[in-house]
Amino acid sequence: MATYTIIIKEDRDRRFALDAVRRARFGMQVKISKPKRTPEQNTLLHACITDISKQVVWPRPPRNDGELQSVEWWKRRCTLAWLKENKDNAEIVEGLEEDGTFGILLPHTSDLDIPQCASMIEWVFAFGAQNGVVFTEKKPDIGPEPPPPNPEDYR
Repeated sequence: MATYTIIIKEDRDRRFALDAVRRARFGMQVKISKPKRTPEQNTLLHACITDISKQVVWPRPPRNDGELQSVEWWKRRCTLAWLKENKDNAEIVEGLEEDGTFGILLPHTSDLDIPQCASMIEWVFAFGAQNGVVFTEKKPDIGPEPPPPNPEDYR
């Protein structure tokens, strides 16, 4: 059986999903979740972080003699700063070695849902603006979270 991802936008989508569940063999799994970030959000977030990586020297001199950091470097630091500003916690884990090492586990930006990604994009735009970044992508309307489904629809 093929793998399906069905985004429920109207009753027809719900009927299609129910039919797919009815036809599924035993042992298959069904997952219902909030949608992850949109492709447009992904493109915009990475374009903005790329602009920051090409224009902002960090850490600031004298700790840095003008070296620019990679996109991945910036993505990790922006994610951590965004989490901190939103009073969300990054996970701090102890290493498996017995030498007292630890690390910080950040969520992957690909795991952000639509409202979380919108919030992070806003944070990245604000950080860039505060640091003189000229963005190559225009800031679109990335939208609020859609309203939750009506529980009555599931009865």
